[in-house]
Amino acid sequence: MTGVVGPPGSTQVFRVSHDGKRVVVTMRDGEHGTYDLGVVDIARNSITRITQSRPSEWVPVWSPDDRMLAYAFEQNGPSHIFMMPVSGGDPVMVTKARGVQYTYDWLRNGKILFSELAPGTQRDIWLVDAKGGSEPEPWLKTPFNEATPRMSPDGAWIAFTSNSSGQTQVYVAPYERPADRVQVSTDGKAAYPFWSGDGRELFWGTNDSSMYSVAIHTTPSFDAGKPQLLFQDSGGSWVGIDIIPGTNDFLIARQAEQPRQVELIENWRSLLPK
Repeated sequence: MTGVVGPPGSTQVFRVSHDGKRVVVTMRDGEHGTYDLGVVDIARNSITRITQSRPSEWVPVWSPDDRMLAYAFEQNGPSHIFMMPVSGGDPVMVTKARGVQYTYDWLRNGKILFSELAPGTQRDIWLVDAKGGSEPEPWLKTPFNEATPRMSPDGAWIAFTSNSSGQTQVYVAPYERPADRVQVSTDGKAAYPFWSGDGRELFWGTNDSSMYSVAIHTTPSFDAGKPQLLFQDSGGSWVGIDIIPGTNDFLIARQAEQPRQVELIENWRSLLPK
């Protein structure tokens, strides 16, 4: 760790804005045992709480222009998808309550990527138009557990996790052809995949707090290199990781921190063996 982003608090899942200036975080309300959303200004190291509802809002993502947030909200049943302006305002329901839903990405075509837990198929990956007016459509629905999808910067590929092999691995599939997926991890403990800003590298964490990366080539066809261990963290299990766009800096939230903090690891490439 080389720094802390935001004041101390029970911070969990978070996402860095596309311009790299802000972080939306899930904050625990110790008095009520629920979760709210807050936005951290990285330069000022200050936080603004933007929701104070009961019950919880969590798993937030930014819109492509960083003006809106989509998130999961436990209103009248299992968590389902809402959105609201970052500047504040009334939330708008995007999906109806069905199975438990979590937001994971907001695509440039206006659709939101989310997961839904359903009987018989475990967790599946769905798409819904943020503008409304249409029902959600499955992107990948199998008898296995698919989750944590993230779109590549060029909008052509989606990285996600699945336990279809018997272990949780990271896969990449074309946005238009989810069945043509390719396994890119080998450790069997993968979680939270996310892309470098140029889409040439894919990162993921593991349940033993290790960070891996793999080189990605998409022309003339998709090809992934050999996964590389970047570093292992002994400070506690991770509940959130992301990269600041345009940098080599990671943000990590640890389960063991009391009070929990979002920590900055600057220039991760300097941690590699010489």
